[in-house]
Amino acid sequence: MLKGNPSVFHYTTFATADKLFAQHPIWQQAKIESERRMIFEEYVGELKQREVQESRAAHARSVGKVVALFKDMNIDVLTRWRQAHAALLESEAYANDTELQSLPTLDILLAFEDYARVQEREFDTRMRREAIEKTRRERKAREAFKQLLHELKDAGHIKARTKWKEVYPRFENDERHLNLLGKPGSNPLELFWDVVDGLDQKFDVKLGILEESFKKASKEEEGTAFEVKHDTNMEDFLKLVSIAKKSHEDLQNLGEEDLQEVYSFVCHHLTRYVCS
Repeated sequence: MLKGNPSVFHYTTFATADKLFAQHPIWQQAKIESERRMIFEEYVGELKQREVQESRAAHARSVGKVVALFKDMNIDVLTRWRQAHAALLESEAYANDTELQSLPTLDILLAFEDYARVQEREFDTRMRREAIEKTRRERKAREAFKQLLHELKDAGHIKARTKWKEVYPRFENDERHLNLLGKPGSNPLELFWDVVDGLDQKFDVKLGILEESFKKASKEEEGTAFEVKHDTNMEDFLKLVSIAKKSHEDLQNLGEEDLQEVYSFVCHHLTRYVCS
């Protein structure tokens, strides 16, 4: 009887129902008022529970539609609430959906805030990922150019005292050089000088050993001129080194390549190199 009557709602009171069904024979079958009340309240309780569930489902559907519309309208982290709300109200989907139109503005605002938080997290994650990838590309570009410099060093094109202009033509169009241009951090010139500075320091040690050994040898070996000129040949240079080695152990640590490097520098960069 209750289910078949359109006048009974989840908010209908027992007093209203008692008046409505006072003459109904089924209602009168329950002789005791408390029994009629219990049966009625059980039924109304079911209606209330169903109403709550349907209301929640409708609310969830509407919120889901709002979020979907925000996505379709490309609402992002830079979009303000006023802009998003105005765009939603002007959309065709909103105008044609009565369920959406019944959604309170506060619920739309809360949906927007939730959507905005998700967008911010995704944006932050994307920015961090891009920053990591950018840093990785920059590091790879620097490492590749360092490898290029080491190849040039191993090939003898970069030595102590080498100038940038002397070696630049060898790699100016190399992809490893071009990929580093414009990147933050150490630039090609700075990386080049790092290599040359390291070679300079090692070379200065070798040159210092030779100079000190020649000075000592010139005092000990009377009659021998420990003097290297720009036109001194390699053979004569090695003879002087051989004499100086006899009493100076440090000079013995210099190999053939080291001596060749020092000889080339002394004879080609100085008009005269005298250790006396």
